[in-house]
Amino acid sequence: NDFYQLVRNTENWIETMTASRTIPNDVHFIMSVLIKGGLFNCAKAN
Repeated sequence: NDFYQLVRNTENWIETMTASRTIPNDVHFIMSVLIKGGLFNCAKAN
């Protein structure tokens, strides 16, 4: 699965995490892409 396929299943991930009380590796991957990819990146734009 790629990032965009994983993100489409956000509601399912929330249900899975609520039921299992654990964070799946795919969710860690989604968060790392969001942080590194720029959504939460604080680099200055020129």
